[in-house]
Amino acid sequence: MRDPRVDRLADLIVNYSLDLGEGEVVRIDGFDVAAPLALALYRSALAAG
Repeated sequence: MRDPRVDRLADLIVNYSLDLGEGEVVRIDGFDVAAPLALALYRSALAAG
């Protein structure tokens, strides 16, 4: 089950804090407990380009 708060946080990190765009490379590291955020960051980064 996806938490919309985690999805919003991931979108904020990718689109505002990192300002990722097409062709940029990003590395996402984390521990098991952060897996939902890491997955949301991955999805958001793919959507950004």
